[in-house]
Amino acid sequence: MVDQNPKQGLRVGLVGTGFVARLRVQALTGDERVGEVLVAGRSPQKGQAFAEKWGVTSVPQWQELIDDSAVDIVFVASTNTHRPMVVRSALEAGKAVATEYPLALDPTEAAGLIKLAQDKKLLLHVEHIERLGGVHRALMRHLPNIGEPIYGRYCTLSPKRSAPKSWTYSRSQFGFPFVGALSRIQRTTHAFGKVESLSAAATYWDTTVEGEPVNHQDGEDFYAACLAQAQLRFSAGPIVEVVYGKGDRYAQPERRFEVRGTEGTLIFDGSEGILLRGEEAIALEVGGKRGSFNRDTAAVLDGFLDNKPLYISVEESLYALQVADLARQAVVENRTISFE
Repeated sequence: MVDQNPKQGLRVGLVGTGFVARLRVQALTGDERVGEVLVAGRSPQKGQAFAEKWGVTSVPQWQELIDDSAVDIVFVASTNTHRPMVVRSALEAGKAVATEYPLALDPTEAAGLIKLAQDKKLLLHVEHIERLGGVHRALMRHLPNIGEPIYGRYCTLSPKRSAPKSWTYSRSQFGFPFVGALSRIQRTTHAFGKVESLSAAATYWDTTVEGEPVNHQDGEDFYAACLAQAQLRFSAGPIVEVVYGKGDRYAQPERRFEVRGTEGTLIFDGSEGILLRGEEAIALEVGGKRGSFNRDTAAVLDGFLDNKPLYISVEESLYALQVADLARQAVVENRTISFE
């Protein structure tokens, strides 16, 4: 249990000023246990603008935030490539850390960060709010109602008419699609356990202007759209197809998860769910994702202050990352990969 001054509350560091950082700062400033939030962005200007908007304290450089001995815990919401460096620095400074997924693009680097936290006996949490959302909770609650799972398909497609030239549309900065969008894999490994073998495919479409490819400058690897597909064979039996795509090649969005079993079928389409058993169709109560970052933040603070167990372990996130990276390897080598 961590001692704190009840009059002052926790002093929390936040690295990042993007979309996730906005959700995180709202959760932190809304928690009565937090006394002050210090934020550092990719530049002092971004950090200052963010701090003024949300009523928190700006720190010019993220390293200054971590070096501040009065900071109790650091939340990391920076880019995928920048994140491991910040996490390592915070852990080496003796700070507890909560971060977005993936912990690192390379599973070996992620495993090293987990070991560092364990050696220093520090809290390290990797956020997976998909586990807190209504769809996943309903999936886990109703899986026993379909008998033995045989086949599953999880598809998310996100149209973007004009794909932004940002790190989320960069091969090197976002990572392989299933690594950058790790929740797609983690949801399935949580539901079905260990993977026995997998195969995968991936396609990228380059950025275009009026239908003509853009000549990128050296070092640029942005794309207009991507599509990744993996077929996972689980040791427990089912075969699950996972599809993830985003960008300007999609006319309609899709967010659908279906699982077929020996006694029924579960279908989640958006935030609606249905259980099919024979000729019976049962509408399922499925909550949304609203409030998931608040619940994740509260769970982190519970774990930090009161040593309460978190809803997901770093080892579970690491395993999903290892599966996602093997899907990347399967694409590169054009082969099916079996797990030892």
